[in-house]
Amino acid sequence: MKKELRHNLAAVLFNALVGMVVAFFFGFELLIGAIAPNLLMIALAVFNQFYTGVRLFSRGVANAGLLKEIWIGVLMENFYPDGSWLIESTDMSAFVDNNTINLADAGVDPVVLVNNTSYPIAFAERTDVPIALPLDYYDSTSTVIRNATAVQLAYAKMVSVVSQHRNAIFKKNLQKAAHAYGPSANGAFTPVIEITTSMIKSIIAAQKAYDELEVPQEGRILVLSPAHKQLIQDEDYKLFNMVFGQNGSNTLYGFKVFVTTVTPVYDGTTKAKKAFGAAGAGSDLKSSLFYSKYEVMRADGTYDMFATLKDPGARGDIIGFQKRFLAMPIRNKYIGAIIGNAVA
Repeated sequence: MKKELRHNLAAVLFNALVGMVVAFFFGFELLIGAIAPNLLMIALAVFNQFYTGVRLFSRGVANAGLLKEIWIGVLMENFYPDGSWLIESTDMSAFVDNNTINLADAGVDPVVLVNNTSYPIAFAERTDVPIALPLDYYDSTSTVIRNATAVQLAYAKMVSVVSQHRNAIFKKNLQKAAHAYGPSANGAFTPVIEITTSMIKSIIAAQKAYDELEVPQEGRILVLSPAHKQLIQDEDYKLFNMVFGQNGSNTLYGFKVFVTTVTPVYDGTTKAKKAFGAAGAGSDLKSSLFYSKYEVMRADGTYDMFATLKDPGARGDIIGFQKRFLAMPIRNKYIGAIIGNAVA
């Protein structure tokens, strides 16, 4: 009984502390912030007792074991860090319904007549094809924590635990997005440029390709692999410093420049993009990506946390997270890649 009392008092204090912090930031009375979450927890506990028979102040009921909302809130906090190239895309999270994006493939464009003299003008009904895109599941493998309820009260330690999961999920999101944004192969609207004599000349060729396709100047993004960034430094250190130096512009030939290690790999023989997670080969080609931020999308769905408290086998609490996410080209147009491992 004394142990239950200690746990519930700790939960009340924790709820009050969190509520006061929230109240401070939103300009509410601190007393209201301290009382409101505890009243909510008591209401939930009464509801739980009514339907499950678990008595009102059994151990952990005051904070419902682990407060998933707190842990998930930490996971979501600053999930996309400042400076991430993935932010440079169209956010379609608002269109997600039940972890699915519902779009429509527009029908055939109308024909435009010039100096027409024949009437009546022909007409046709446009038929749109509905497209349902379910968001992918991203599950982090579980972590064993000794007494996760105590970790929850030690907020800094909880942040440390959750950060590991957030960083792992974010990296996998980046890998999938980079692979999706890379064109499958060279095409009329998906230029794939192979490095021949110069990385810088290849970037200029990408600029030329976009100019000829009349891609808007605003929103042109270049995501370099570290190896290709090194090629620029080797070719022209002055230009490299102007772009990547301490006061660098981070722009190059009309592109806003980022660097990442997760760009897709291309087949050295066919010059086609390899499947995600495919085994490596000696002839593989590294890639850098360029795209219009208005032609690629990302979407976040639900976040969830799974927990087993006091697992007898693990002798601890087991937690893991799940996030729904999707990234892909919107029309499969105006995405490109520069491929090659070295300057010939």
